Amino acid sequence: MKAIAACAAVLISACGPEALGESGKNARVAESAAAPAAGAAGAAGAVGAVGAVEFLAREVPLWLPENDCRSCHHNGDGARALHEALDRGFDVPLDALRDSREWLVRPAEWLKAMSPEFADENLAWIQYASGLATAVETGTLDEREALRKAAAGLAARQSESGAYVIEPEGAAGSPATYGTALATGTALRVWETDGGEEWEASRLRARAWLAALRSPRVLDAAAVVQFLGNARKGTEAEAVERALELIRRAQGSEGGWGLFAGSPPEAFDTAMVLLALTGGEDAEASGGMIEKGAAYLRSTQEGDGGWRATTRPPGGDSYAQRVSTTAWALLALLEVD
Repeated sequence: MKAIAACAAVLISACGPEALGESGKNARVAESAAAPAAGAAGAAGAVGAVGAVEFLAREVPLWLPENDCRSCHHNGDGARALHEALDRGFDVPLDALRDSREWLVRPAEWLKAMSPEFADENLAWIQYASGLATAVETGTLDEREALRKAAAGLAARQSESGAYVIEPEGAAGSPATYGTALATGTALRVWETDGGEEWEASRLRARAWLAALRSPRVLDAAAVVQFLGNARKGTEAEAVERALELIRRAQGSEGGWGLFAGSPPEAFDTAMVLLALTGGEDAEASGGMIEKGAAYLRSTQEGDGGWRATTRPPGGDSYAQRVSTTAWALLALLEVD
């Protein structure tokens, strides 16, 4: 519940309370509940990564004109996935990214629209910084100075423990609110993308925190493997092996993963595991798990190209979470396909 509330806080702070309801400019929260069922004929009719690209290319640019503000899930998560797709040769209309690109290169303005009463500055900063890092890394934006400012903002917000804390460290993460493990790994990736020596201490603290993490959550295990997967000795390698053991044990009969071993599978948790397994040096050995996980992810894609929102607790309806869930699913399919 805290993860959903955190996402709501960002929406309220950035766009006002009407952004979450059906009576304001954006009624898409209600629309997400009525999305076509998996396998149904959607508006675009495309499936897999192509369908997801078309879904996000439609939805990402709609947020600003409908709500008079930017959002972490659209201009952060959604735009990041579209930049990755563009780099892989997918047809992404420039209009789908124009506003996000203009916004991501202005870190000094990222927090100006946020109300101090509701703002979750750490959440906003991590999503925008990650979106900018992906755009720079893929070469779709040449904005190294903006990335340096984004990396500096992350370092200033890193806790003494080395974690990048969005919610209490024990809270479960979600597609739009990340959670501590995914946020910490994402910050690490931004610092590594920038490559500045001044972030070395921040990188080391983040890696040490991830290596020390012991969590029963599959999402946290996926974060450890994804961001420490290149480790071959010491505590980091031990942490990766512990995480992989949990991932192996937690894959369900349908091929997907849930928040815990034995939990019903979710698109977000499955996507996160796929990103972890495909990005590591043991991807070939994990081929069977990857194939089954990808099959589950494709089977749960809905007719309009998106995925039903993964929420905590499960079964909720959230347009913000649906956009972020779809973005993570697309990122996973781009690595698998």
